[in-house]
Amino acid sequence: MTYAAIAALVLAWPLFQLIVTQRSVPAFIFVIAVLGVIMAFYFAPLPGMLSVLFPAEIRGTGLSTAYNIGVTLLGGIAPLVLTWLLDITGSLNSPSVYYMGVAVLSLIGLFFVRRHYGQR
Repeated sequence: MTYAAIAALVLAWPLFQLIVTQRSVPAFIFVIAVLGVIMAFYFAPLPGMLSVLFPAEIRGTGLSTAYNIGVTLLGGIAPLVLTWLLDITGSLNSPSVYYMGVAVLSLIGLFFVRRHYGQR
């Protein structure tokens, strides 16, 4: 997951820049494929990591609460934040800043999970 978050952080700006400059179907397909691979590498181990964070007695509640709060806060407000970024900057590349910010938050969260729970 750490490698996927780092890849998202490093590749966000160039991938969005490619979409802004090329504006072609092959460019869109390439960017969507790369972002899809990054997301697959991040989200595939997520349920396993979340499940070890909670004792068996509350695992279902803890897992669903943690996941849904994160998805609601960061995914639910994404259209609002992206529209705001586009409005204040005027740059079509500004959504990459949000994507990079989420990647940084993920790296911080992964650091604390590893540190507190001894995860590799």
